[in-house]
Amino acid sequence: MIVSRQTGVSLLEVLISLLVLAIGILGIVALQTKSLALVQEAYWRGQAVGLAYDLGDRLRANSSQLSGYATDMDDDAPQGSGLVNIDLAGWLNDLNAILPNGDGSVAIDGDQVTITVQWNASPRLEGTLQSSVTKVNL
Repeated sequence: MIVSRQTGVSLLEVLISLLVLAIGILGIVALQTKSLALVQEAYWRGQAVGLAYDLGDRLRANSSQLSGYATDMDDDAPQGSGLVNIDLAGWLNDLNAILPNGDGSVAIDGDQVTITVQWNASPRLEGTLQSSVTKVNL
């Protein structure tokens, strides 16, 4: 009668299964981290669209002074007490407060207004500059 002795085989199987499990858990953690970054980016994009629509509504309400709303990226918030200045200053301040390094511009071409909102993406998404463009017909 031949007796075969296998010692340590079950321990090796357990170690291999732990390695496979650890790799799987690391994959889930990486997926969760990327998912959180994408959720944050979707939130910022939603905020940008909402702020653009807000300015579009203000433009419709004050369409008689439409030309005063034209502004470029990196322009400072306008000073003064006129409705156009108050609208633009509030909008630009909201962009900067809600979005990371948020900024915006307004381009007017006849009755069509192009509102552009820019912000920096999450560092997990390589911190690239993101933008949302909204066109409003008055």
